[in-house]
Amino acid sequence: MPATSGWWPSQATSTLFRQIFAAAWEGRRAVSVYPPRTSAHARGGSGDPPRSSCVSAAGRVVLAVLLASVLAGCASSPDEDLLPPERGRWRREGAVTRYTARNLYDYIDGSAPFVVSFGFQSLRTADYRRAAEPVTTVDLYDMGSADNAFALFRNKANLEAEPVEVGTEGAGSEARIEFWQGPYYVAVSNPSPDESEHVLALARDVAASLPATQAWPAYLKLLPEAGRVPRSEKYLPDSFLGYAVLKRAVSARYTCGDGEVTLFVCRYDTPQAAAQALAAFKAQLEKKAPTKPLTCGDGGFVAEEFILGPLALFRRTHHLGGLIGYAKGAANPLLADVDRCLDECQRRTGVGDDSGDAKCLFMQARWARGRSTAERRSAAAKLAQMREGEPWAMLILLDEGILGDPPPPAAAPAIAEPFLRFRRAVTAAVLESLPVSASDAMLVAVTTNLAEDGFGSYATRDGQELGSAITEPIRDLARQALERATGLDLGYDQEAWVRAILSRKQGEDSR
Repeated sequence: MPATSGWWPSQATSTLFRQIFAAAWEGRRAVSVYPPRTSAHARGGSGDPPRSSCVSAAGRVVLAVLLASVLAGCASSPDEDLLPPERGRWRREGAVTRYTARNLYDYIDGSAPFVVSFGFQSLRTADYRRAAEPVTTVDLYDMGSADNAFALFRNKANLEAEPVEVGTEGAGSEARIEFWQGPYYVAVSNPSPDESEHVLALARDVAASLPATQAWPAYLKLLPEAGRVPRSEKYLPDSFLGYAVLKRAVSARYTCGDGEVTLFVCRYDTPQAAAQALAAFKAQLEKKAPTKPLTCGDGGFVAEEFILGPLALFRRTHHLGGLIGYAKGAANPLLADVDRCLDECQRRTGVGDDSGDAKCLFMQARWARGRSTAERRSAAAKLAQMREGEPWAMLILLDEGILGDPPPPAAAPAIAEPFLRFRRAVTAAVLESLPVSASDAMLVAVTTNLAEDGFGSYATRDGQELGSAITEPIRDLARQALERATGLDLGYDQEAWVRAILSRKQGEDSR
């Protein structure tokens, strides 16, 4: 998961982007986005398009998608909503300080590269004081997605401390509370042990202002659940076990006999890349000691002299599955369980990876065949929370007609309406999960759903009972998403919303 530091355009560039969007909205040539006109155009002949249709609805979609990745760097990040001047009896001292990947080392020094490797987007930090008590510091890490926030928490938090009921998952000691929720990893710290209860209360207040976590990381499904040691799951984007060839690794400890072993899975873009990594790692180990062949998956090896204990590693399509602490016989069932999980992942996704990659999630939400609407909604929700998923989420919001299965023929209206409800259920998942830091481009895309008064419906399974669920009307979900992101309430007036979004000043975009 590569980190993206983002960039901020100059005032002139930002103004140009806004003019382009404004021109698209008004249907004028305030900014020319077309090639020079031909002689027929110049003469006002048939080649001259009507001025009112210079930028059509389809043109607005294209413009929005083309500029999404650019404007994502200008995403609104409302510090006053996330770290407001007052929180109950707490008062913020001074302004919120913001760090990006470029200057994070000024705040956390040597650990900055490690944090950035998890997909770090930005850090907002502020000091709060309760009466005359010592200052409590709140550090709010925007990691771009819930997957990244979980990964950083599990690698940075003190997991030996007692679990704390805050956020999606928390841990704490007398001086420090850490948790993750949605795309955020949060640390709340105070040097006074007497303030521990109050610090926890402040942490819970911060969690209440953050977007909810829609789902735990999908990559955890790559490992078997039976025998897993609670809270032992971790994810590293690169250099697992200190080897550069072992990338995107999810691991966990498991009980095995009287002891514990570690299972892990590394994920690659193609089967060829996975095979090359397996061969390269084997070659490195064989410089110190020979290996033995392993019959599992698509083939592998056992390194009995590995420094951390006997290691078994095999390949299954895009993945490498491994076990540290290998002992023939007792560990074989665990390896077989990992192989089964990887095989199920391959059959379930059809693309060999259930990692939460933006393109993969988009395919699962709108393109992959044979997936339930509940599964599509889960993928869409995760997509909406990922910074790198914004352009794909915008496609879902802007134009359903170009995506996924074609609608039933007009001659079958009895089928068409239920079909559209399933589609709306996916759109609803994006709107429900949209973070408050969504970019202006995304918010413009949201406004296109203010006129849709239909609702989404989908099947759910409660135990063995199959039931159904219904979303709020799409227009209500769109309005709520806009209100969360802007703090405004402009009803269902699409034009008013677009004008408000486009007229926001640069300083407001970067709060």
